[in-house]
Parts: sequence; structure tokens; C-alpha cells
Amino acid sequence: MKKDFEQNAVSAAIWPWANDDAGTSPRGSSCTKGLIPFAIGLCIAALFFYFDRIVFAAVVLALASSIFLGSRVSAAFEKRLDAFMKRFSVVVGTIITWSLLVPFYYVWFGTGRLMQLLRGRDPLMRKLEPELPSYWQDVQENQDPDRYRKQF
Repeated sequence: MKKDFEQNAVSAAIWPWANDDAGTSPRGSSCTKGLIPFAIGLCIAALFFYFDRIVFAAVVLALASSIFLGSRVSAAFEKRLDAFMKRFSVVVGTIITWSLLVPFYYVWFGTGRLMQLLRGRDPLMRKLEPELPSYWQDVQENQDPDRYRKQF
């Protein structure tokens, strides 16, 4: 039997959901199946309703209710829904990573490097100076061993 999706080692350390067929799922007993997602959806729908987003509240409530009822009625529906959600979460995680972290990296570190260039600072001493006989730096005079005990 071929698996649709393989769990990586990082997520397996947190929750080995790939072994759910063996009964090791932390989701609880069959009487609470789908109840936690329904409760979360109900809370989100209540928040949307509180902020006068009635259509969003209705959509979230309809989704949460259908997931809850479907998981209570059919085990096949729950398996298909679980497989879909696993694939969907990987796609959403990838989109969020590339749309948030990459711009954050370039804005934050690019701005920092630009500020250093404008101030003329080079803390890593990357500037090449061909007139120097050597790039070797002498050791600082303060070589007290007690400084290793007070690192912070």
C-alpha cells in the first residue's frame, strides 16, 4: 500500500501522526472525535459574530459543523478529511514561510547592512586592504581565565 504523504523527522518528534492507525493518536477516544475542532470553530465563529462579520461566522460555523457531523457519521470521511488537512497544512506552511520569512530576512538584515555601510563600519573586517603585510590580529592582553566563568 502506497502512502500519500510521508511524515518528516521533525514533526514526528512532536507528534507521530503517521502511526495513528496503530491507535497512538493523542486525539482521544471515539466519543470525542471531532469535538475539539468543532469547539475551536465555534469560538472562531463567535469572534467573527462579535466583530460583526456575520458571513465569515456563518461560513466557519458551517465548516465546523460539517466536519463534526461527518467525523461522527463516517470513518472514511474522517480519514479523507485528515489526509486533505495534512496536505493542506504543508501547502499553507510553505506559503507562509516564503511570504513572511524571506521578506523579513531581506528587510531586516539588508537594512542593517546598509546602515553599517553608511556609517563605514565593518565589524567582520571583510574589507580587503592589500597594503597590509598580514591580516593576522594579535591576541588581546586580557587573558584572565575567570572571564570564561562570566560569559553573560
